[in-house]
Amino acid sequence: MQNINVRQGQNIFDVAIQEYGSAESVIKLLQDNTQLSLESELIAGQSLTIIQDPDRKEIVDYYRKFNHIVTSGSDSN
Repeated sequence: MQNINVRQGQNIFDVAIQEYGSAESVIKLLQDNTQLSLESELIAGQSLTIIQDPDRKEIVDYYRKFNHIVTSGSDSN
């Protein structure tokens, strides 16, 4: 388990892809962060709990290795 900070422009799907390895993992993100819902708007700097899925570790490690931040740019903040 780790805590991450949301980056500018990230939504819950971006965080799911970056931290769990797929957009489908948004349900896992919501389970790990019960204060969130599909309609939640994330704020840059907001702390989220991540309990990594070992099945998608290769994808997540790739993002970390190249310091790639997944953002859709949809954040209006």
